[in-house]
Amino acid sequence: MEAQCTSCHSANGTESGSPLETYQQVVDYSESISCRLDGVSCGIMPQSGKLPQVQIDMFNAWVAQGFVQQ
Repeated sequence: MEAQCTSCHSANGTESGSPLETYQQVVDYSESISCRLDGVSCGIMPQSGKLPQVQIDMFNAWVAQGFVQQ
């Protein structure tokens, strides 16, 4: 999340209304994040272009496994 999202999705970023700085914020927005990573029906994030499929799959697996905190 830090590498790809928080530059915009933070208190000081351009998308400050949907911050992704904490574990709970990422959990709360996980459905929207999954949709945007997919880029089919919700638009694409990050704005620089679609992430590698392996990163998308890792995020979706994390969600499917119940948001295991590491």
